Formats: sequence, C-alpha cells, structure tokens
Amino acid sequence: GLLPNLVGFQDLKTFDVESNNLEGPAFNDELSTLLSIENYMVSENRLSGEIPPSIGTLTTLQNLWITDKNNIRGSIPSTIGNLKNLQTLLLGENSITGSIPSEMGLLVNLKKLYVYKNQMTGTIPNSFAEIIVLEQLRLEHNFFNGTLPELNTGLLQDLRLQDNSFTGTLPETLEYAGKIRTMLAGNNSFRGKIPSIQSPSLRYLDIRNNKFSGEIPTSLFVSPINLTYVYIQDNELSGRIHPSLANATELVDFYASNNKLSGAIPDIPEDSLTALSELLLDNNNLTGSVPPSICNLRKAALEDLWIDCNEPASVECDMPNCCTKCFPA
Repeated sequence: GLLPNLVGFQDLKTFDVESNNLEGPAFNDELSTLLSIENYMVSENRLSGEIPPSIGTLTTLQNLWITDKNNIRGSIPSTIGNLKNLQTLLLGENSITGSIPSEMGLLVNLKKLYVYKNQMTGTIPNSFAEIIVLEQLRLEHNFFNGTLPELNTGLLQDLRLQDNSFTGTLPETLEYAGKIRTMLAGNNSFRGKIPSIQSPSLRYLDIRNNKFSGEIPTSLFVSPINLTYVYIQDNELSGRIHPSLANATELVDFYASNNKLSGAIPDIPEDSLTALSELLLDNNNLTGSVPPSICNLRKAALEDLWIDCNEPASVECDMPNCCTKCFPA
C-alpha cells in the first residue's frame, strides 16, 4: 500500500513504518504540517520520489531514516541545513544523485550520516569540519571525488569511504580518532602516508588499492587489543614489517601483497598471533627466510601464507609445510 495520509497529525512525534512493502512517494504533500515530528522512519520499503525542499520546515526532526530497499531519486535539498536538531540521517541504498550540500555542515548535532550505495558525485564540503559529534560517516559506493576535509574525529567510530574516486591524503585528524573501530577507504586514489591511528578500539582497517606510500605506522600495534582485519595490499608502502605486529593478539587477516616492503619477516614471540588465518606478503621486496615462529602458526589457525619464495625472489620458505603459495606463481 501507500503511506497513510498524515493531515491532522500536527502533534505526531514518531512516524515509523519501516520494513513493510509500502510503495509510492516517501513524502506526502502534508509533510510540512508535521510540526512536532521527531522521528520519520520509512526504511526498507519500496518507496520512491525525491526529498522535497519542505523537509527543512521540520525543525523538530531528530532522526530521518529512508535507507535500504527504497528508490529515492534527485538530490539532497540545501534546506536540510535547517534541521538543527537532526542526529541521524540515513539515506543509504537509494538512487540519490548530486552532491552533498554545504549546508550539511550546519547540522551540529549530527551523529550518523549514511549515503552509501547511491549515485552521488562531487566533493565533501569543508563545512563537515564543523560537525563535532559525528560518530558514523558512511559514504561508500558512490562517485565522490576530491580531497576530504579535516573531520572532527574525537567521537568518530565508523568511517567508510571505499569505492569512490577520492584523491589526496586522508585527514590528519584521524590520528586523534581514539574511538574509531572501522576505517574503510579501499579502491580510491588516496596517496601519502597512512595516518598514525592510535585507537585501541580499531578492529577493521581496509585501505587496499590506493597509492599510499611510506611505512606501515607502528602506532597500529601499540595497543591493538581489537585489531582483527588489516587490508593494506595494492599500494606503494615501503620499509619493514615491524615486530610489534605480534602485539595484535586478535589479528585474523593481514594482507600486504603488492607493495614495496623490504627487509626480513620478523620473528615473533611464542603464543603470538594465534588467531592469524591469512598472512599475504607476496609481490614485495622482502628478503631472508620465514622465521620458524611464523611457520609454527600453521599448526594453529594459519591457513594461507603467501611469500615471494620462487626465483627470482629471495625469501626462503619451506613449501608446503610453511608457505602455502610461492610467488612469482
């Protein structure tokens, strides 16, 4: 069916019809009469239409959810900046086009912004630096480009930028993202050094297929009590693999293939990296031999160990008792 007629509901605070099979426009003509609305939730339906400029009249709105399985088109109106009380704006998995309006930076109470899996373009406004309570920013799977502004990262927990056309460096303010758990920026054209993220909460780091250079920051392994997945392959990283990698007791995947890493693979203390399942180090400039402490991980959880152990590579590794695949293949 369609959304119900909301005429006469000027005192309505919560409108929640999520996870139904509703069709038709996501916003009715009487939208501007909802003078007290705080929560407008219509996610997971089959709704269509555009976000009308009149959305800016709903100044009491705190949560606007239109994400997943809908088909909202058009652009985000600049009047969105009038919603000073807005805390969550969830617009993922639609067909929204255009760019993020600079007025979005006026949403000083915004904690979550989801615009993933749309058809959005343009750059991220510098006004985003004014949003100081941002916890989750999901921009993945769009056509965004340009460089990112210096975000306020003090409360940031989830940053997803993958599968866009971003360039430049990642914000230096990520070094102060002490609460970040998920950092995904793969399949872009970022360059420069990986920020020295020092968050004990960091669990998932994916910056694959960019143009990052310099060394892997050792700050990742200072207090990596939750670090589980690291994907840094297909970049231009150099330097050695630091022995502090062994501090990551929860590490399951470490992908560092197709870089310019050099030196020997470090020895690790006994009972380190016991959760490690995949260690991919092929197509680098590593030398020496694989330490027995690494080979012994095959007796634990390690299933894949990829090394440059075929000629003309210069890493010695027992195949198949230690390494599971030698490169060049």
